[in-house]
Amino acid sequence: MTRRPDLQKPAVHEAGHAVASMSFGWPIVEITMQETQTYLGACVIGMPESTKRDVVLARVITRQSGSAAVFVMTGLDDPGGSQDYELAVQDVLHLVPDRSAAIALVEQCKGAAIKLLERQYSALPKLTRALTRADYLSGDQATRIVGRVDRVAPRSIVPVYPNY
Repeated sequence: MTRRPDLQKPAVHEAGHAVASMSFGWPIVEITMQETQTYLGACVIGMPESTKRDVVLARVITRQSGSAAVFVMTGLDDPGGSQDYELAVQDVLHLVPDRSAAIALVEQCKGAAIKLLERQYSALPKLTRALTRADYLSGDQATRIVGRVDRVAPRSIVPVYPNY
């Protein structure tokens, strides 16, 4: 397996999604690092489609965890997370009355994602290294590489829990 430095940032991004989803107890289906017209990688998660507040917040935190991981590991913003951001806003519109409130809550969730990934930091470099060497990891492979992660509840990391 050859290391691909060109995949470093996308690998960090996808590792962030994976580690966050594992923190909520959601399974990783697969992670791919194959470039398409839209993506440099993809993390497929067994994410619930519920509109319950805790599930929606966990889903938004997970969507924001790609960009959050890039920030945590490099200190840089990740412009590659724009589609994740828009999906997060759409998710939050189930909880709040308008787009401006949704954007504010998504920003809170990004802060929560950063806090979550700082807690789970040791998992990020391990998974990132594996992703820069492989074009594909199954969910089982990713879980073995990461090892144990602490489970969290969304309400324990979102600073102002919404009462909508």
